Amino acid sequence: MTDLQSITGILVEIRYQNYDDGFIIASFTSSKDSFLIFTATGNILDARRGQEYKLFGKWVDHPRYGRQFKFDNYQAVLPQQEDGIYIYLVRTAKWIGPTIAERLIKRYGNATLEVLREDPEMVAAETPGLTIKKANDIQERLLQFEAQEAVLVELMDILNVPGIQKNLPYMLIDEYGSNAAKMLRENPYILTGFHGVGFLTADQIAIQKLKIDPKSQKRVIACITYCTKTCMSVSGSTWVACSDIEKAVFDLIGVGLVKAVIAMMIYDGLLVSALQNELISFVSADKDETYIAKKVQDAIKRKATASI
Repeated sequence: MTDLQSITGILVEIRYQNYDDGFIIASFTSSKDSFLIFTATGNILDARRGQEYKLFGKWVDHPRYGRQFKFDNYQAVLPQQEDGIYIYLVRTAKWIGPTIAERLIKRYGNATLEVLREDPEMVAAETPGLTIKKANDIQERLLQFEAQEAVLVELMDILNVPGIQKNLPYMLIDEYGSNAAKMLRENPYILTGFHGVGFLTADQIAIQKLKIDPKSQKRVIACITYCTKTCMSVSGSTWVACSDIEKAVFDLIGVGLVKAVIAMMIYDGLLVSALQNELISFVSADKDETYIAKKVQDAIKRKATASI
């Protein structure tokens, strides 16, 4: 069966975790049947024991480890019942142990998390052993949780295109935090700064998913950068002809007036030029070439001096 399925469970044990991309192999107990324990594999941002997750994927049979649920997407679920809230507080809230958790549940019941999020000062005043600072810290975590999960869902929707690596949303959040989706919408070409994402993929997302103006300056700058790198790689030269880049950009995205954008990039320090702007290169490549040339010259001078 290949249709997308879902299952909700509480994470009880992480058997393997890759902190770079969030990939985990973990044991879950079913939220519907606590006696049902299953193994799931996939990417979860900041996976936590005791947290409830709704997983979206399919069941697969691993040749060595047996039946597993392989998920592509997930939603973290805040518990709604007292038992789940108690476990969540004890296992994930920095300042809450069993005693304070019991006091909170006894006083606020199923509304405990909501009250902590909305009025931590009141909770601190009414709960012995819980200071205002600790209550505010818990509130901040709950708010961060909501913001991060919302951003992750938005990123997964934007980046749901063929060829995109599954850990890219997590990489964006790691780089930009809760502003990741906002940054991506403002300039989808930031994707080219991540391994495995080239201009063509970023441009597909920009045009098809985010509906940016095809003549957007951000798009032209990204295309100029891509074409310059490509020409340098193909030719093996540090410098490429400005006219070649103009033609390459026009052929790729159909936008003219590239020379004015190149001039702006030179002015802003994104590119360097030679021969009255007939040739262009990147600042880093120019510095590397200058450094190597100096080293070669120094070596020649030393050899000439030694032979005298």
